[in-house]
Amino acid sequence: VAELIGCAVKISLAELVAMADYDLEMKIYGLNALPTFLSRSLLEMSVYDASQKADFQKLVDELELKVELVDDRTGMVTPRIICMIINEACFVLQEGTAGIEDVDRAMKLGTKYPHGPFAWADQIGIVNVYEVLENLREDLGDGKYKIAPLLKKHRLKELAFYN
Repeated sequence: VAELIGCAVKISLAELVAMADYDLEMKIYGLNALPTFLSRSLLEMSVYDASQKADFQKLVDELELKVELVDDRTGMVTPRIICMIINEACFVLQEGTAGIEDVDRAMKLGTKYPHGPFAWADQIGIVNVYEVLENLREDLGDGKYKIAPLLKKHRLKELAFYN
């Protein structure tokens, strides 16, 4: 039986399989493959079928990967949190509370994150951030995933926060 690893951040593996018009005859695993996240020492991954966790563990051991196994959910864990932080930072910026550099510096100093939200948005890609949030809102129907108008503007105009 073949094994497939694919990016499963913007959509869950369960949704991908449900959209397929045929029986799945392979083991399928999700990976947080958004830009900046693959260079981490610990990769975030999921499995479609919980009964395949032992096979999954054997594969990651063979590949010598350090993995955190998370539930198969849109946004996974880390991208969901980072994209929400980026979205909130956009609300702060559009309200005039603080500037881009101030917000980035505060987040780096306060959380010891490797990047501030605006620098991270540029590195992940505005389109990726927007689509993660859009799919979370659609999947969960929760108003807390409302996209900041500033983020939407940057996505539509293909603008980066830093030039």
